[in-house]
Amino acid sequence: MRQYLVFAALGLIAAAPAVAQTTGPGTAPSTAAANRRAADAIDARDSARADANAAVAADAQSQYSRDLAAYDSAVRARHAATMRDRMHYNHQRRAYAMAMEAWRAQVAACRRGHRRACNAPSPNPAAFW
Repeated sequence: MRQYLVFAALGLIAAAPAVAQTTGPGTAPSTAAANRRAADAIDARDSARADANAAVAADAQSQYSRDLAAYDSAVRARHAATMRDRMHYNHQRRAYAMAMEAWRAQVAACRRGHRRACNAPSPNPAAFW
């Protein structure tokens, strides 16, 4: 008989959670409402995350646009500086070439016997600037 009481007690203990899980006519709407509230909370959280992600993406796109504009500006400035340097260098080359042409003419005149050409200083490229 004692074994029977132990098994009966175990049977009641095992049945207690099953009784708590059964739904009666009064419990179904509250469960549905709780599920609805949980789903609404999840939807609100997901919506907030989506809004936050959209804001972060918009900030990232804005920063990318600013970085790209700064890069383009730097490239244009560098190109302008390179063109100024190239023009300056070409001007120097022309001045040097003109000074060399004048020097060759001076040497040729000296070889033909013109003493003034022999005694004159060599042409300075800065004079042809």
